[in-house]
Amino acid sequence: MDFVVKIVKWFRKQRTKYLMPLGKLFVKLRIKALYLTILAFILGVVAVYYLFLNNFYFVLFGVLHLIFDGLDGVVARANNKETKFGAHFDNISDRSIVILALIKSYFYFNDYFVLIVLGIYLLHHLIYIFSNLESKVAYSRSLTLVLYFFGFYVLGYFLVGVLSLYGLSQQFNYFLKKRFTT
Repeated sequence: MDFVVKIVKWFRKQRTKYLMPLGKLFVKLRIKALYLTILAFILGVVAVYYLFLNNFYFVLFGVLHLIFDGLDGVVARANNKETKFGAHFDNISDRSIVILALIKSYFYFNDYFVLIVLGIYLLHHLIYIFSNLESKVAYSRSLTLVLYFFGFYVLGYFLVGVLSLYGLSQQFNYFLKKRFTT
């Protein structure tokens, strides 16, 4: 997990480094990070709508969703206004896209395994949200969307399940350490 955390932090650092000029422009134009989070969420919902209907539109709106989702944090940092509310809202927005994609996958494939994955995913991310974003979390949205872009649907939702189980094990370990060190 530490390896994954390092990769995520490295990508966040690179994104901030290269997108900061755009973030500063958005701040000058008075475009708030919250607006970008809302836009990213809407783009994600539209992408999920096109999932299994039109792959071009699914990929187009999915990529736009990922871009604007990446920009919201850059704008918050450019404005020096990173807030706990913004972090929670962004987190819930991101998780909602995966939840919607899993629900649509269930109805498309009629595979009960998707419902099991959805339950594990929800449990894992609810623990993360209710721990005030402090417990361990395994992110799967971006990689899952990319797998879906290329038509690897079963691999995509299987990955969500594996990462969620891994994340749950890390959360269990996190809470055990916290319980016995305080």
